[in-house]
Amino acid sequence: MPIHDLGYRRWDEERTSANLRWQVMAEVGIRQAWAITAVRRAVFLALTPALFALSALFWIEQGFSNTMARDGFLRMIAEWPQSGDAMKEMVEGGTSRHSLWAFVLMIFLRYPQGICMLVLIGIIGPPLISRDVRSRAFLLYFSRPISRVQYVIGKGAILATYLLLITAIPATMIYAFGLLLSPKFVLLDTWDIPFRIFFSSLVLIIPSTSLMLCLSSLTTESRNAGFAWYVIWVLGGIAYRSLSALDVTVNSYDFTTHYSSWTLISPYHMMGRVQSYVFGLAPLDGQQVLPSMIVLTLFTAFCLTVLFRRVSAPMRI
Repeated sequence: MPIHDLGYRRWDEERTSANLRWQVMAEVGIRQAWAITAVRRAVFLALTPALFALSALFWIEQGFSNTMARDGFLRMIAEWPQSGDAMKEMVEGGTSRHSLWAFVLMIFLRYPQGICMLVLIGIIGPPLISRDVRSRAFLLYFSRPISRVQYVIGKGAILATYLLLITAIPATMIYAFGLLLSPKFVLLDTWDIPFRIFFSSLVLIIPSTSLMLCLSSLTTESRNAGFAWYVIWVLGGIAYRSLSALDVTVNSYDFTTHYSSWTLISPYHMMGRVQSYVFGLAPLDGQQVLPSMIVLTLFTAFCLTVLFRRVSAPMRI
């Protein structure tokens, strides 16, 4: 049967802005990642610590009226170097909950969600660009009116969406439930905590996303990018722990109050220092806060520079 009237046809639907072309890649990538069973399990597993954070807020409110609950909570947080303001606030028994809530949410974002971030990005991130390098999909992408910046934003938005899903969103919900649990109106004392949650999540998201995309762009094999991802984080953490323990032993430091000078060799612990500052639990001139900010900024800039050079390589003659 012959086919007639071949050729271009007028597009009568609504046009998408040229600045939002990256959304197509992001939406497709998010759906493809969600189809992976391991990703769905990792997301659901990452949301379970929110229940423990809610329990901690409930315990805090009980501690203001129950001496036994208060003493138990104080013993539990006494081992943390960042707990000074929170303990003082609990002992004084005032109406403010700012330091206590900031401490609980900082611990939630830094430890369980930080570890879940490593696993989740390690599953989703390795094939994002390496698969395009291997299949030469760049020839298809850049034959369309799409820029390198839009391509990188589209790929980064995939990781950022899942990281927001396990960091800022549940932390904000914990804060909202905390307002309902508190017997006193504390919104005026804690109004800035949602903003601190958002910026603390960015401290986690931006460097880790930049690093993963950089590693994925350097290889055609996804497993190599995944292996390098875990090596950087695990070896950095092990080196930090080992050298810090040696400092504590040799110099007889108090481990509960000591901030190691080896923070800058571990990306995970640098993020933790900056997150403590964002939540107001450490001053800018505190131990390793400003150096961690500087190193993380330079680290992110280096990863983005390498990433853009790798992405633009197929277009160079």
